[in-house]
Amino acid sequence: MKIVLKENVTNVGEMNEVCDVAVGYARNYLFPRGLAVLATKAAVQEAKNFNERRKLSRAKSRSKAELVAKELQGKVFTFQVKAGETGRLYGSITNQDVTEAIEKVLGADFDRRQVLMEQPLRELGEQSIELRLDEGVSAQIQVIIEAEE
Repeated sequence: MKIVLKENVTNVGEMNEVCDVAVGYARNYLFPRGLAVLATKAAVQEAKNFNERRKLSRAKSRSKAELVAKELQGKVFTFQVKAGETGRLYGSITNQDVTEAIEKVLGADFDRRQVLMEQPLRELGEQSIELRLDEGVSAQIQVIIEAEE
């Protein structure tokens, strides 16, 4: 039986994909749970249109992410913070602090979840931070932490 999936289903397929499944599986499992609909001409056409729109949207977001990556690649951000004698910070530099610095450079909003830091920075010196801007698009920035005088 041909169906169009409305959600991702493990071992069957992804959303808006036309699949061939057993009649009983479709009737007793997929249809009652709203995971799929019968593959009529209208449903198949709707799935194709949705996939085309999604491809265009992904292409736009990827090109935008590549422009941002090109602009940020190799940038150096310097933070002046209070630190102790041993070079340990009294506070820390979090991904939110890095995001705010990036927003000042870009002049636009930036999602803090795109800043990949395992933990906040608590030492003086230079650190390299990766930015994951989109699927397959990333950039590296340098963060220099200096003691306030």
